[in-house]
Amino acid sequence: MIDCIENIEKLSAALGSSSFYDFHDGEIVSVSFNRQAPVTIILVLQLHYRLGEVERDGEMVESWRYFDVTFAFSGVRNCELDGFNHQNVIQEMHIVRDEKSYLVHFKQLF
Repeated sequence: MIDCIENIEKLSAALGSSSFYDFHDGEIVSVSFNRQAPVTIILVLQLHYRLGEVERDGEMVESWRYFDVTFAFSGVRNCELDGFNHQNVIQEMHIVRDEKSYLVHFKQLF
């Protein structure tokens, strides 16, 4: 469910792909809360995206791209944090829509 994410096309362009990224192995590096209406949570996720192998000094090495994705969740009615630690690696992100709102769940990897 990516239609609810504003500017998703910018992420696709940065990844060089039109398919939705599942954020696997992304690290939550910061979370901030603003309690003024509308209640907003800002979450920054650092992504590590494998580009493939490139030749460097006569050897083939893996090439990676690192960048931060900032999510702004507005109109938050409920928030639960569990297992937040020094690294916060996620397995994937799920977005589920019900009649009135969205449920966003980051599945923890470790």
